[in-house]
Amino acid sequence: MSRWLKVHQALLAAALLLLAVQALLYVLVLQPRKRELQKARQEEEELQKRLSRSPWPTQAERLAAHAKELQQVLGDAESGEGLAAQVQAARDKASRTFAPYIKKGYETSANLVRSVSLLDYQAEYSRISRELSAKGVHISPSVLKLRDDTSSPYVYQLMLHVWAVEKVAGQALEAGLQIANDDTVKVTAPAGASMPAAAIVAEPMLALSNAETSKQPYMLGFPVRVAADGSLEQVLAFLASLDGPEMFLPVRGFELTAVPPASLKADSAGLLVSGNLRLEVECIAFFVLESNEEP
Repeated sequence: MSRWLKVHQALLAAALLLLAVQALLYVLVLQPRKRELQKARQEEEELQKRLSRSPWPTQAERLAAHAKELQQVLGDAESGEGLAAQVQAARDKASRTFAPYIKKGYETSANLVRSVSLLDYQAEYSRISRELSAKGVHISPSVLKLRDDTSSPYVYQLMLHVWAVEKVAGQALEAGLQIANDDTVKVTAPAGASMPAAAIVAEPMLALSNAETSKQPYMLGFPVRVAADGSLEQVLAFLASLDGPEMFLPVRGFELTAVPPASLKADSAGLLVSGNLRLEVECIAFFVLESNEEP
């Protein structure tokens, strides 16, 4: 009899111990997991409510179809379709002005940024000054705001700016315009004569960036301001030449005024012949930075 009593006592103790372990397991493990599950369900319900109020569908098939539509709109630059192709075309157009220079001496814009030296810039500055002087355009560092002895950690920017000066001056001369002079500044011509400096100014560089996504510029602009005299036909020819297959020098602003005639002359109808026009214009040449290039 006593033996059975001891067995019952052992079974009761084991049962109580098992109940205690179960209670401890519930308190330490199951109850926290239950609270986490309830919290996850509440978050899921709240997310479903927010999604039901939004214009976006919750079905995977509809989302996949919408993503495919967006990808078609984005397109691909290589295929020539979509926004990506339009962006690439805009980048190519913006790079037209400097492309021949870069291709001739540096192959790529990245090579220009990395390898151009101050000696390279000084050689180009001297060449451009000499060639323009031969055409009657005498540039002066004090008017141009560019010097051949400038020290800068970004020599490629100096190079691009002096190339922009050559392009703008070249287009004006090619259209038949005569670049005006700044009579307050004199320049010694190659022949030794003192000549008035040309009214050409390299305005401060512009760094274009998307402030919402990055402070790093994606494009640099090199403005050049020039004053020139000529007829209305010559002015129109110059403005038309700024956008072509190998040229993109958009006008930032211009002013057109009438210049008094040097002498009073009448045409066949007896009307007084007007003088030339004075064009003061600012053009910009752009340089597109690659994603891994710093300004």
